[in-house]
Amino acid sequence: MRLALRLCVVTFALILLYGMVIEPNHVVVRTVEIPSEPLARFFDDAVVVHVSDFQMRRFGWRERRLLELLKKIDPDYVFITGDFSQKNSPYGPVLDLLEAVPAREGIWGVLGNTDYNGQRGYCSLCHEKDAAGTLRRNGPIRMLRNETILLERNGKKLSLTGVDEYDGRDWNSGAPGPAGILRSLPRDIPALVLGHTPFCAELAERDGALLYLAGDTHGGQVALPDPILQKVLPDKHMQYRTGLYSIGSLWLHVNPGIGWNDIPIRIGCPPEITVLRFPGESP
Repeated sequence: MRLALRLCVVTFALILLYGMVIEPNHVVVRTVEIPSEPLARFFDDAVVVHVSDFQMRRFGWRERRLLELLKKIDPDYVFITGDFSQKNSPYGPVLDLLEAVPAREGIWGVLGNTDYNGQRGYCSLCHEKDAAGTLRRNGPIRMLRNETILLERNGKKLSLTGVDEYDGRDWNSGAPGPAGILRSLPRDIPALVLGHTPFCAELAERDGALLYLAGDTHGGQVALPDPILQKVLPDKHMQYRTGLYSIGSLWLHVNPGIGWNDIPIRIGCPPEITVLRFPGESP
């Protein structure tokens, strides 16, 4: 009996060690193919990366590994779907990381819930450091806050929209919040939408988007069955836990993130850099 108890204690300790020390720092690279002819025509042979939820506290070992892998991937486009910094943590380490990320065409992102913090006074990812709160137009990342811009590549055009779910504006009014910006998506060119959570994905599909990139779920951080995670984390849209989903004519990709939120543990859900490939329509 004592031996069995000791074995249980040792096993539990080893699982905790793995989940709190090893896996959270083991960043993996995964390739996901998205069969969309319009997106394939735009991106062609470009290297496209989707990452999310850095939850940075400092520039530590995991962040150095993340940067090392990004340099090996050598992306053209990098899309980041929010939660750059942990609550109450400074943006300095985040900006240092973004400054070092290679991206020939650029880096685009949206804010997540942990990026909203009045104690910081302003968001240095979005704003210049001045009393007027001037929006940044230069810097290591282009933040999109209920805004649509046009990307061009080899004579092709792509609509890129960032929805800001936490700006406190009236959803029902339609403008200038997420619902309004999605309703104004152009219909004559392919549309890609960035959102911190999958919450707006069905709206984006209704309004003609082809691809929606999101994060926030962290993949649950522990590989429990989906029904359990949906009950434990009802506000995290666990029906779209991690990976690629089809919603009508829309592809939704949910990245499981790099960091963690409240509990520093990952088991069966390692930090991930996702490389997106666009082979055209599936046969």
